[in-house]
Amino acid sequence: MWTLLICSLLGSLLLLQRVTVAQDNRCFRLDGSTMNMVVFDNNEDISTRFKYKMKFNTLKANELLYYVEGNYTEHKPHDYESLFIQNGILHFFAFNPAPYGAGQSFGSHVQTDFTVNNGTWVEVEFFRNLNRQIEVNGHEVDQTVTGMVVDGSDFVVTGTRTMMDLNKYLWLGGHPDMERLSSTLTTFDGEIKDFYDLERNREFGNPKESSIFDREAICVEI
Repeated sequence: MWTLLICSLLGSLLLLQRVTVAQDNRCFRLDGSTMNMVVFDNNEDISTRFKYKMKFNTLKANELLYYVEGNYTEHKPHDYESLFIQNGILHFFAFNPAPYGAGQSFGSHVQTDFTVNNGTWVEVEFFRNLNRQIEVNGHEVDQTVTGMVVDGSDFVVTGTRTMMDLNKYLWLGGHPDMERLSSTLTTFDGEIKDFYDLERNREFGNPKESSIFDREAICVEI
């Protein structure tokens, strides 16, 4: 009896340890099924600027990585930003339509000049209205950019973008209404980890309970 009890306790401890390691590793493994997604409540204001970072690996060619939008209605344009893979190329797109197509509409779009669906870890920093300094003719010059840095390579557009109206939900890998978002993209099939808010030096660690992904996954460097 005591032997069975001890074995049972050890088994429970090992299971707890495995789950804890997976949570500490911040690995989000998704299998591409329709309802797989990771959702975060973001209570920080990103209407003017933001700077996020993540790592991912996948073999698929057309997938959603990140999405945030304003309040959606069928009869009113809404702001949104997205990081996605199309034909193996990584894209970042920010769109801010003015009501009825007038006024301060803008769109920012950048894409890599190489494929990222090779099954190895890719690191991407993506941002809007990032202030930085660059060297021009031996002098430091202030620059405001929107776009992304992928494995150390810059893909940006310059200039200040207008304020965006975005809600607090950040979606990784999927969305409940994928058909509305895109007719060509699917939910993510692969792994995402190390999702950080670099502006505030914090990690997005605890997704909403409604998130659907492999919660016991442990991401391993490839």
